[in-house]
Amino acid sequence: MGGRQRRHRPARPRHRHPHPHPDRPDSFADHAPQRNALTNGSFEQGTSGWTQSDSIITNSSLQAARDGSWYAWMMGYGADAIESLSQSNIAVPSTGTPKLTFWLKVSTQESGSTAYDTLKVNVNGTTLATYSNADASSGYVQKTVDLSAHKGQTVKLEFAGTEDTYLSTIFLVDQIAIG
Repeated sequence: MGGRQRRHRPARPRHRHPHPHPDRPDSFADHAPQRNALTNGSFEQGTSGWTQSDSIITNSSLQAARDGSWYAWMMGYGADAIESLSQSNIAVPSTGTPKLTFWLKVSTQESGSTAYDTLKVNVNGTTLATYSNADASSGYVQKTVDLSAHKGQTVKLEFAGTEDTYLSTIFLVDQIAIG
């Protein structure tokens, strides 16, 4: 496989009010940076903060990270397999509408719309979203999961992959955030 193509970050959108204005209290909230409740959500510090069932977090050049060099590569065996990637003691924000966002790229040898290989997003053991070989994409796609039911709680986040006996599906995950 040839060298990776360098991915460029999209330009930041311009705000109408780039600086907080004392006469507009909402201008502080509108432009405050989002704090990520996760540790090392972009994986750029390697495995720090994460528990993995196998060597999932990688900087392998066989696949491309969405941003930076590190990402989570789950499944892709073409055989019965189970993998998990998790982080515990995450403080879900108690204000606003908390959500989990991440970027997912699904590559598969499967065809059709039947889900043979899956990646589940679990919070405290409850599945909040499921993605499969049927969600295959040519690039990373941003996913959002509502965490309102866990507002103000300390939770465990888990990505749980399952692959069946035939044909491989690769789930690449990057830039995970809770805010």
